[in-house]
Amino acid sequence: MSGFVRITSGEFRGRKIATPDSSAVHPMGDREKLALFNTLGPLSGSEHVLDCYCGSGALGLEAISRGAKSVVFVDRNVRTASENIRTLGVEAQCEVIKDDVKQFFSGNGQPARRLRCLSNSFGPSPKKAREKIFDIILLDPPYTDFHPEDFEGIADLLAPGGRLVLSHPAEIAPESLFKSLEFQKTKKFARCHLSFYTK
Repeated sequence: MSGFVRITSGEFRGRKIATPDSSAVHPMGDREKLALFNTLGPLSGSEHVLDCYCGSGALGLEAISRGAKSVVFVDRNVRTASENIRTLGVEAQCEVIKDDVKQFFSGNGQPARRLRCLSNSFGPSPKKAREKIFDIILLDPPYTDFHPEDFEGIADLLAPGGRLVLSHPAEIAPESLFKSLEFQKTKKFARCHLSFYTK
């Protein structure tokens, strides 16, 4: 592991979690995470969250710390996220799926290899997870390999009234990315832009 980040708020505020040892991963800073979740507002305790390109799992774990009911984590490398889930002892609220995000959304690729099913609330397979409707979707794709077409099918997984947050490079025009979602706003930071959508 190359380092760590902290949970910024909620039940696990101040707890350290590991970050992957990879140049392709860009852990979101504390300021950006706080802005993201403060913009979403208080969680009611009933939210099902999808954390795609989860990396360390920091965003999904932040959601759990703030009261989310459950989180599904998806990435091609979920080792660090799995370790962090165990570190915080929130296995019962989490499900980890090792899969290419594009294939996860489309369902057209090889079946995803599920490393660890920690909860039965989303069924016994990645296909079942794809059929679940989520209240919040968090998207933090790598900026060095940013392809919006990879997550075209994401709107189908969002519940009516659900919210999506995309972290993206400054040169991306967020208003035109999700045709079936309503663009709300973009918060701009030195290292990332955060765009918010609703269904």
